[in-house]
Amino acid sequence: MPLVPTIDRSQVIATPSLHENTPVEAFGGATAQALEHLGSVASHVGDEIYARARAMQDLQNDQEASQADADYMMQSAKLHADYGALAGEAKVKAFPDYIANVQKLREDIGSGLSNPMAKKLYDRPSRSFMAREIFNGAGQAASAQKTASFNTATARVDAFKSTITNPQDDVGFESRVQGTFGELEKQAEIGGWSQDELNNRKGQALSKLWASRIELMSRTSPFQAQKVLEEAQASGKLREDDFKVVDARVRSAMHTTGARNISEAVNSGWAPYMKQPEIDRATGVEPALLNIVKEAQRAHPELQFTIGGQGGRRSQEEQDRLYAQGRTTPGRVVTWTRDSDHLRGIAIDLEPRVGTPEAVRSAMEEASAKLGIPLGPSLGAKDLGHFALPKDYNVATAPKVPEEPLASRVERASAWARSVSPDDTTFDDYVRQRTTTEFSQGKQIKHDAEFRAQNTIDGAIVGNFGKGQLPTTIEELKASSPEVAAAWDSLDESKQRKYLSYLAKNAKGETGWTSEGLRRYQQLKGMAHGDPNEFLAVDAVGENLPNSAKRELINLQQRLKANAEGDPRVRQAMQLLLPLLGPADLARRTDGNKDQYDQFVGALQDQIQDFTQQNKKAPKNDDIQKMGAQLLQEQADTSKWSVFGLLNRKSPMYTIPAPDVDVTRIKNLPAWAELGVTPTRQMIDRVYAREQFQKLYGGAAKKPEVPH
Repeated sequence: MPLVPTIDRSQVIATPSLHENTPVEAFGGATAQALEHLGSVASHVGDEIYARARAMQDLQNDQEASQADADYMMQSAKLHADYGALAGEAKVKAFPDYIANVQKLREDIGSGLSNPMAKKLYDRPSRSFMAREIFNGAGQAASAQKTASFNTATARVDAFKSTITNPQDDVGFESRVQGTFGELEKQAEIGGWSQDELNNRKGQALSKLWASRIELMSRTSPFQAQKVLEEAQASGKLREDDFKVVDARVRSAMHTTGARNISEAVNSGWAPYMKQPEIDRATGVEPALLNIVKEAQRAHPELQFTIGGQGGRRSQEEQDRLYAQGRTTPGRVVTWTRDSDHLRGIAIDLEPRVGTPEAVRSAMEEASAKLGIPLGPSLGAKDLGHFALPKDYNVATAPKVPEEPLASRVERASAWARSVSPDDTTFDDYVRQRTTTEFSQGKQIKHDAEFRAQNTIDGAIVGNFGKGQLPTTIEELKASSPEVAAAWDSLDESKQRKYLSYLAKNAKGETGWTSEGLRRYQQLKGMAHGDPNEFLAVDAVGENLPNSAKRELINLQQRLKANAEGDPRVRQAMQLLLPLLGPADLARRTDGNKDQYDQFVGALQDQIQDFTQQNKKAPKNDDIQKMGAQLLQEQADTSKWSVFGLLNRKSPMYTIPAPDVDVTRIKNLPAWAELGVTPTRQMIDRVYAREQFQKLYGGAAKKPEVPH
């Protein structure tokens, strides 16, 4: 916009000056008066022009300053909105930059004005507006800082609760309690809580901490968790709402985790009160010595004794540390040496939970005499809990200990369940069922491993390994391959004895063909096609046939058993089940269903094998039809959970994977460790499927109920 030029009043000349000193009267009276009036008018015109020019300039300056102020307000509002959108620590950290940006914006707009007067007019209102914006921003920053501090304290309270990882650590738990109280006191100061409100919040937080601790404890030690729960409630540490929730979870853990802990201990041969960390201390100790301990525990359940800390096999480093400690250890006075039977795994230290060291020693000596496994000399009163095999004892000659019958295991487990929870009959039922199921699973796992081992040895007997030579001694048999050696070592003596006669036959030389042998060979070949179930039960190695014929028959058996789909028993069953499999899209294997198809075939093979073992005969067509229907029947899928609990989801029984808790349980079955096998997830799921099938339908195929 063009500016009005500034007019200097001193330069305004209305008319030319008259320099002649001519008297006014010289122009005549009227003329003289006119000239005098003209000079006065000219003077007033100059004043008016200046005043109007000044007013126009002031108006222009005011308009320019106002526009600049409006621009500043609008652009500053955007900065304020952007800052207002921040929250918490981000807003606090951004406040200095916000101040700098607001100030810079004001200065940048002011520097663009045309003259000092316009800048002066812009300066005051823009400064006032800037001060209000900064003051408002400071309030927001303070509020954000307060909220952030409060939220941080809240997060730390939650963290203290969620980071309880060792429920047995009293010191660590107490530090979390004190840390929680400290954060609550910060919140009280920020939020202006009364003392009563603070005390109430502390009580709530303490209850939550105890609830978390007890729930975590129940996952591994449910009986201890139950005791701690009762004590916490009695002392007022647990509020009623938390107690109800935790009490339900502890009871559930007692039924599941507690039953599992008992059954695992019992099925491993230990007393039912033995915990896994205590059992783990036996790792590396000679089985002969452990058999004495287990027998003493079984014979004297009233004593309750366990393996002490570092009471099993020790490394030299561990022994050196104990030696450096001197003579004293908790509960015992021992003269430590750098050499110990613990280094060789032939010693163990036992501690009584109920009873006396003298009673434990008496029980151990009694068990030693019963089993025929000697104990070394006692260390006397200075270390009553120390037991060892004689240094010169050959553990390879130790008598074999008979397997404890299932009935004895169940009774031991049940007696302990009744003693720890006499009023909970459901718990006793859980323990009995779990002990029976895991015993059966262990037997099945061992049977499968034994089956594979015998297949391997069968092949080796007829020259399938090494250079094809026929082994005549155990040494030659084991030397044929590492796989054969491992298979032989895994068999018990009763199974090994069978092969001694086969090795003796090999030593006598090749068996020739006879007319009777030829007829038997042809009969077996026909059986492989006409009645594969019967053919698979034939001991081909023991047949009186040339080794070439036995090798052919063994290889044929192994091909038939190699995979579920190739098993002739399964092929026949699949044909029989076609009317059921068609609607389930399992009539044949396709790209779209191969996983489900393979899974069904494997499950069917397991059930046929279990049926055959339990009933001592192959399943009939009616039995197979029932098996197929049972495997296809939908069951609740407990592996699918949501935040609201168990989803109302069902899946065919053969497709349901083992839930996490059962994965851990099955993976820890003692049978795997005894066999030196680390089970895969597929192996675990198959064991779980077998377990569920047995639980639902028992040993024989039953007609499934019609789903509602």
